[in-house]
Amino acid sequence: MKKLLLLIPFILLFYSCDYTGVYFYEVKNETTESAIEVKFQKHNDTILRSVTVYPSTTERIMKDGSGLIGMHDDPGDIFKDSINDLKFIDLYIEGNKIEGKFKARSFWFFSQNGDQSSTYTLKITDSLIHSK
Repeated sequence: MKKLLLLIPFILLFYSCDYTGVYFYEVKNETTESAIEVKFQKHNDTILRSVTVYPSTTERIMKDGSGLIGMHDDPGDIFKDSINDLKFIDLYIEGNKIEGKFKARSFWFFSQNGDQSSTYTLKITDSLIHSK
């Protein structure tokens, strides 16, 4: 029993050194007057989610773990062509679908937050809507 009690601090020491990171996914509506309805599904989920993002606001639509990272690290940019944490993402204005493949990495901006998390942000602008 005494040996077991001596082992517990070592187990806790090794267990407490593991840090996990988080990826946040946000949609930023930079339009002047259009509310954007965002319909999406996570890659490993069956639930269809819907979020309304009003003009000049940002909504966090989901988060996902990044795995183990260092104590002072943020998760890195892991997507090259497509945001694979999403099964799909569609955007609507007043019920009309905005054409575009918004899972494409080129639509998303990446930033490291400095707190073991990073954020992918999809910025919707008037010019993006009118170019589709």
